Amino acid sequence: MSPGRALFFVSLATAACVVANPDYDAESDTAGGSGSSGETIGASGASGAGTTEVSTNAGTASASGTAGSTSSGGTSGTTGESSGPVSAGSDVTSGGTTEGGTSDGTSGTTDGTTGTTGEPPPDVMRLQHYMDGAACNQPLWCYNTQQGIYAGLPGRVYSQECFTGLTPPFRVTRVGYHVGANVGGPAMPSLALRPLNGGKPELMPLYATPLVDVNVGYHEVTVDWQVDATSFCIGLAGGTYNTNTALGVAADPGMPPPPGQSFLRIETQIQGCNLPDYADIKPLNTIPQGAWCIDVDITPL
Repeated sequence: MSPGRALFFVSLATAACVVANPDYDAESDTAGGSGSSGETIGASGASGAGTTEVSTNAGTASASGTAGSTSSGGTSGTTGESSGPVSAGSDVTSGGTTEGGTSDGTSGTTDGTTGTTGEPPPDVMRLQHYMDGAACNQPLWCYNTQQGIYAGLPGRVYSQECFTGLTPPFRVTRVGYHVGANVGGPAMPSLALRPLNGGKPELMPLYATPLVDVNVGYHEVTVDWQVDATSFCIGLAGGTYNTNTALGVAADPGMPPPPGQSFLRIETQIQGCNLPDYADIKPLNTIPQGAWCIDVDITPL
């Protein structure tokens, strides 16, 4: 047994956070076909030998790294903030512009200024559990502790952030996300909306779409997904172990999630890293321990 693997088992025993299932073989799931996730994942191939650690284990120090670039989605001429129905701990922002200009005849926002404020347009609520986009620079995935948290191990990683206490119906119109690091491409990146059922995301998504940009940093994608439930989960997925790729969505270490909010799933043959069903981040004591850096815009219908 190598020293790195010995460290892995000591860390795992101390944290009691991941139950390894080396006999599990990930299925090749195709949207609308067989399998559980409803997304094409192409998981097959040799196991990853010589791996040492997962970011879901407590008791290992996180290596420092270069922060990924961050930005925020902007709309022209929005001011003010108002709260709406949202799950506990969420930040909600809605713009309050004056349609057609202000009372003094100037165009733009209510204070007569113009430009982009980074807030959503009127009647849009922004949902997010992470607090500081600048802190969203470390990936949450399986990694080799001897090489540091950015040394990700291959597998398909699913990152899910759930929002509750909403008033349906509404439409999801935009999703923003921070990528902390990647292994390879990663393979077949996708974005999905899943029902929250029985206290965790369902394996089969309600909506799914491929992603174009999963480079390190902050990205936004426009969607048009109607939701008729009081809760839903938004997540990203990317990578396969047989193509030596993985997607490391970032988490905000300044916002440790409450139970039942942030979930992780990993399809891999690496012992100790495999999570065939969605697992709550909170009891896993992940490194980093934080809410996923994912934000969502919804519009009431």
